[in-house]
Amino acid sequence: MLIRFVIENIFSFGERKEFNMIPRPRLNTLNHHKYNLSHFDLLKMASIYGANAAGKSNLIKAMGLLQAIILEEKLPINIKELQFKFQDHSLNRPILLAVEFMHENIPFLYAIEVINERIGTEELYISGLGKTDILLYERKTNSENETTLKFGSKLEKNPEARTFREILLKSFIKPNKPILKLIGESGELYLPQAKKALEWFDDILHI
Repeated sequence: MLIRFVIENIFSFGERKEFNMIPRPRLNTLNHHKYNLSHFDLLKMASIYGANAAGKSNLIKAMGLLQAIILEEKLPINIKELQFKFQDHSLNRPILLAVEFMHENIPFLYAIEVINERIGTEELYISGLGKTDILLYERKTNSENETTLKFGSKLEKNPEARTFREILLKSFIKPNKPILKLIGESGELYLPQAKKALEWFDDILHI
């Protein structure tokens, strides 16, 4: 279930924008239009409306782009051409695609930042739904295409998980490829939550 979607420097969106399914707290009418999940309210349905060329289709395209990047495990070859074009400094800013969602009563927060043709940052958290998020993994790739991978604090103490991380870094992680599918399919022993997050993108999200 979608909670929020955040985008920046992509298609017609220059500054950071957010679409969310969170009802306004002061509106207590039409409660049957809301789900209550773990004491957290979400709208059952929302509409997007506006003038022609206001960005409605581009919002949906951006969500489809994020889904394709994750499931196809690669950035599109024209990723630099998809950046917002009406500010000179946009080419030096990362593209941000982030989504918060609920799957099997687990709230997740997933985000990637794309800089030129590499994934500068990729993160997966158990969302705190406005409180403290719990890190599952964080990967960073610098301008020299050197990648680091950090697990949450509990997993960092597990020697087998650290060995698994070294194997990923040495043989599988590439600068232009996200790792959610890789970890979701091969790291279930260490990060079963990653598999659940991957299921949402693969089976639940329909665009």
